[in-house]
Amino acid sequence: MKIYKGIAGTDGENRNNICVPFMALLNAYDEYPLSGIPSNLGHDSTKPIGWTYIDGIYIEPGKSYIINSLNMADSPEDQKWLRYKIGARYQDFLNNNNDDIERLRFLLEDKLSKDAEVVPTNGIAFHDNSILYRVFPQFKPDDPKDTKALTPLKVLPECAQFIPGIFRIGDFLIYAHTYFRRGFSVVNSLNDEFLSKLVSLRNKEGVDVGIKLDPDLIGLAGTENSELEFQYMWGPKFDKDLTRIPHGVTRHDNSEFDRLFTGIDRTEFGWYVQDGNKTLECEEISDEQENIVANDEKLFGCRYIHSFLNSATGLPTHLDGAVRAYTADQISERIDTPIDHVGRNTRYTKLWRIDGDLPVETWKELITSYFRDNRLVGEYLGGEDEKLEQYINEDNTSDAKDPIEAYIPIALNREDGIRFFYSRWEKDDSILFKNQKMPSGENGDDHDTFKSYNSEPDVVIKSYETLKYGDRKFSIIESETVSIAKELARKGLKYYCADKSIRVAHEDLILNFPLFECRTYDTARSVIETFFDFCRFWKEQGDDRKISFSICVPYRDDVIHVSFAGHVDDLVDVFTKMDALFADSAKDLHKWLQRLYNINNHYRSADNHPRATEFVTNSKELYIKRTQVPWDIITSVNKSGTITVMMNRDDLEFLNRNGIIARPVYIVCRSVCSKCGRDFTQCECSKLDDGVTEIMKDYGLLEYCWAD
Repeated sequence: MKIYKGIAGTDGENRNNICVPFMALLNAYDEYPLSGIPSNLGHDSTKPIGWTYIDGIYIEPGKSYIINSLNMADSPEDQKWLRYKIGARYQDFLNNNNDDIERLRFLLEDKLSKDAEVVPTNGIAFHDNSILYRVFPQFKPDDPKDTKALTPLKVLPECAQFIPGIFRIGDFLIYAHTYFRRGFSVVNSLNDEFLSKLVSLRNKEGVDVGIKLDPDLIGLAGTENSELEFQYMWGPKFDKDLTRIPHGVTRHDNSEFDRLFTGIDRTEFGWYVQDGNKTLECEEISDEQENIVANDEKLFGCRYIHSFLNSATGLPTHLDGAVRAYTADQISERIDTPIDHVGRNTRYTKLWRIDGDLPVETWKELITSYFRDNRLVGEYLGGEDEKLEQYINEDNTSDAKDPIEAYIPIALNREDGIRFFYSRWEKDDSILFKNQKMPSGENGDDHDTFKSYNSEPDVVIKSYETLKYGDRKFSIIESETVSIAKELARKGLKYYCADKSIRVAHEDLILNFPLFECRTYDTARSVIETFFDFCRFWKEQGDDRKISFSICVPYRDDVIHVSFAGHVDDLVDVFTKMDALFADSAKDLHKWLQRLYNINNHYRSADNHPRATEFVTNSKELYIKRTQVPWDIITSVNKSGTITVMMNRDDLEFLNRNGIIARPVYIVCRSVCSKCGRDFTQCECSKLDDGVTEIMKDYGLLEYCWAD
């Protein structure tokens, strides 16, 4: 699997002008399955490419971000695993909705055939050949083979909660035809944008609207739901003068990138005169793969529209949309034939029709939204999308990295505010909460990093940072963690160090602390209080120090993690203003996070700096990354640890200009207390006491890292 981190959404205004409040993000995330969901190419569920997990919610001053990880299937074994995950997800859907499924089955009585299947679509629904006509015979066309038969939109009652393309009759839901869905598949979303525009015309005077219903789908009223695809759609500004468009055929080819995501090779537009009226035909050509199955035959479906102008008013007075389905031989022939020479021997299904004069703007909006994902249509009709260009420029700007990030990947300074990350884990991913038996022995017999207790500890200290040496991998832990653990012991808490960790000391002003798994919310409050005490101590000392630390506590049936990072001055400022250092219980957690979010927003907006996806680790922690100085550029090291490096003049000037220096990293084998003289990991003294420092006695150089 290849893993890619990304941003799935924010609480800022998105490109569809929708803003999801921070608390709504929290609630949605808590309902999101930890098992993840399929990731599909171009939102098409028939094209799964991987599996997406939501890592959690990253918060900075001014905005919060939903961070996701895409596990991209990269081998036959990955594809097999992906198919298994999709099958298991469908089975979970059936199990979780069994009561509604059985109720719908009961209501339909003997109208279901043996081939009926439950489909995960907009509500609980059965897919069964011609089920609509058996339940509602009034919708059955006089000629069942009439592919042009439509239902007047005026006779279709909307759901109480308006969802375009879904209509409620008694206990049942009926749906717009499957061909209104992406990829012409029932498992994909309806074209909400187009259907909304179509439905808005249902009561317009002088306009008649017809729509084709899905004969093979029926759902249970009350289970309907809408799907929001936060994908920016082409929204061009149009030239109103249709008369300037000359007769003839125009062809617009897709870029390789857009063809990959949409499967559309090109779109053709043909203007001609029919029965004295100026007429337009437009068809997109999709020959990538078969996307329709009819009577066990696989076909290539292509969207098509037909329209003509009112010769008296000059306005569009008729517009209809359909799908033309081609066999493999037919699509091969169609590729070499322009639209004005195409015959009528395809499988033709008319989906909608409008009769009556329409404003040109409405006409063009209907056409472009019907051809969802196909930007070639708006391009042809004279569209200029200033908004799209703005977003492209913004994306290019955000992708550009500051040269300093090559040396200082994560820069946090005073007055930048804090960062925190909220995530959920399964209990099996936790040492403390899966009731794993602790190793025998006390007081560091097996884990001699520092004193630990194995008898029902209040806190488990777990490091996910590792050091690889040869073929072996070691857990490493920030040396200052000893001071935090000793202070917890003073508060009467028993702690357990999960791994035999190697202590490291970075001679810079960054401290990345490990995860503290807390048995209770009171314990978590004591851990945060301890970090708060140290942050105040460092602030009083005038340390320009940045730290990160993480806690976790039980939450519902899961475990939640909250990770913090920032300059110690800002951490002191934020937590001083908090009503409580941590929530009293699970039910108060969201309110506590909202309070923390509000206080942190008093700092200037961070605008995704540092980048959220760079800050969050695979272990769902905030980690202030460092960059190692390559050994091959170090030419000498003197007794004081100062190094000489071989770099070009421009790079050296860049380092000097930005105050970037190389700092050593040591492996700490033994240290003693300046006050009592005992091993610092075992004595009772604390650095918060007057005159207590840690004196390194046995240590070795590990590496050098760049520091600012």
